[in-house]
Amino acid sequence: MSYTICYDRCFIKSGLGITPMWLVGSNNCTERTWGTDGKWHERRERSWNPLFGVDMAVATPDELMAKARSYVPSTYGEHFKRGGKWVDDDGWLRFVENGIKKAVTIEELIAFQRRTAMGCSLVVWEYGQHEWHESSHHELLKTIQTSAEFEEWLRSVQERVKNKAKNEELFLDIGIGTDDPLHCSAPTNEPKGRVVVKYKNNYIVRIDVHSIGYCRRPDDALIFDSIAEAKKSCEGRGLYPLSFVDAEKVLAQLNWKWCVIISSGYRKGQYIEKRTARKITLGLTPKYAKRFPTKAAAEKWIAELRPRYSVEFEAKEIV
Repeated sequence: MSYTICYDRCFIKSGLGITPMWLVGSNNCTERTWGTDGKWHERRERSWNPLFGVDMAVATPDELMAKARSYVPSTYGEHFKRGGKWVDDDGWLRFVENGIKKAVTIEELIAFQRRTAMGCSLVVWEYGQHEWHESSHHELLKTIQTSAEFEEWLRSVQERVKNKAKNEELFLDIGIGTDDPLHCSAPTNEPKGRVVVKYKNNYIVRIDVHSIGYCRRPDDALIFDSIAEAKKSCEGRGLYPLSFVDAEKVLAQLNWKWCVIISSGYRKGQYIEKRTARKITLGLTPKYAKRFPTKAAAEKWIAELRPRYSVEFEAKEIV
């Protein structure tokens, strides 16, 4: 059985609308890739493609949602696989809706990948008498750095689509730059007012001319008066992705006094610092322990832990 696997999406916004891209491939086709370990590896093939084809190279949010609804209900009740699970009709509509909410600009996409530009073109396939064959060149090849340049290129694409010959098929080639998932998306609700900055779940606590310092606990987190000030201070430091958190909420966490410790076994008395899907990280002091506002909140978290671990846990107040 052949089906589509989605690995990521990247909706690109501009003054003309949104260009929806997704990273997809077939479950029964593979490709060879050169790994960072200096060896060849085989994996399922995938590539970045426009979600709705070249005819919707750019569209308004309402047009995209109308197009998405035209695929509902699906023939088999499922559209594709994502994260190892089938995406049903409701999931498909959320997929498009969330892509619109988290759309990024060309500038944000380029910065996220630490590049200076990206290449875009239109691939033209011509129908021959017996077979399909790709033309010898990509049309409308352009190096793009700004949203204005991207909009100019999209207008050229729309004009070329209108003048498409009957024996031609057109495909967008937007140079995302990698066939690996990006997970690049704009935050849907940026905080207003004072913020702190996080890098890979660590709070930035120091910025000087030579380096940036960060740690897990927010005790010494730098507080900026606005997101604009925070972005300016962190610009050019090579830290991606950064996230911005409401400073007032972070300051409130500093007063949380409850944490979770192991109460049995040879690690008895150690503090839980964080939990991932596969493991928990422990520490000997409460400084970096995961905090909770109340004992009830800590015990609720313990209830989620117990089925997965053989040791006992206990809520403890930090004095």
